[in-house]
Amino acid sequence: MNTTRALKQSFGAIVTICLLHLGPLAKASMPEHVKASLNRMVGDWMLTTELGDRTVSETVTFESRGDDDVIFYEVIGESFLTGEPTRMTGIFAWDEQAGKVMEHGFTHDGGTLTAIHDIAVDGWTDQVTRTHFMDGRHVSETVDRVFTFQSADRFTLVWKNRMVDGNSEPGMMSVFTRQKIQQTEEKWSGPVKRRITDLSAEFVMTLHAPLDPAQAIDAALMIYNVREGGWVKGPRIEGKLKAPAADWLSILPDGTMRLDVRGTIETADGALIYINYGGVIRHTELSLAKEQSGEIIADDEMYFVISVNMRTSDERYLWVNQAQYVGKMNRVKEGAGSFVEYDIFAVK
Repeated sequence: MNTTRALKQSFGAIVTICLLHLGPLAKASMPEHVKASLNRMVGDWMLTTELGDRTVSETVTFESRGDDDVIFYEVIGESFLTGEPTRMTGIFAWDEQAGKVMEHGFTHDGGTLTAIHDIAVDGWTDQVTRTHFMDGRHVSETVDRVFTFQSADRFTLVWKNRMVDGNSEPGMMSVFTRQKIQQTEEKWSGPVKRRITDLSAEFVMTLHAPLDPAQAIDAALMIYNVREGGWVKGPRIEGKLKAPAADWLSILPDGTMRLDVRGTIETADGALIYINYGGVIRHTELSLAKEQSGEIIADDEMYFVISVNMRTSDERYLWVNQAQYVGKMNRVKEGAGSFVEYDIFAVK
């Protein structure tokens, strides 16, 4: 997707309105630590929000305009309130007088969003006022949000103190997962000059597997049984891990670990999907210390990458047969309550 073209052509008029509304704010110089935090969001993302009765999946694109010290964004998905398809475009810019980032957004059906952001390097908070067009009238919403960056490819957004037309609504959490693996620069290799191919991926699901204590066969082989309570959740698939499922983990002489995992997914609508994956684990001093103390290890604290295949005969899920999948650990814990959790992507 050409994000620049999408943002400048598809919603050029709305962006112009944003800039006119911001006026001199868009020309103010944004502090470097604020710009660095905002720039962590630049790129294409999958946004997943659990609303209790349904899961909302949206695509979000953030584009930096360094010459103006502003960030444009576009969200394509559905309304939290009505479930109807919606599209929003907006802008972040620095308010020199207030010492904060201001955000203004507009939806295609006349809704608006205004937010005031307090931004730090690893997270930020904001206060939001929104209007939605529903049942022929505009509905007002206020909410406080907390953004937290877990890594370069994942951050969460917690919604608190939601009020819709004066009525209290439940809080919720959204998860942003980077959609696209960063493209390679143009390079040449081999006897014939050629450009190295690009690699991109699309988020498919998160897999969570509770684990029994390891069975140590010998110094080079450990077996981890997957306990009851495992699950998968994504835009097109939701279900539980079904026994039997386990990991036959090999430990190489240099300490690197290789996974050999096999199991079954039973979807919420009754399909059975066989899943198997290999992978590589490489500890750091920090992750080893956290493992020994039973703390949760984050994705950026060790190397933990998997290569996934899935297989089914159920016609509703034949698409799982048709791609190669890769994944990355987003959380793992040893000891009491041990588990591993991955974000899994289809390679395009």
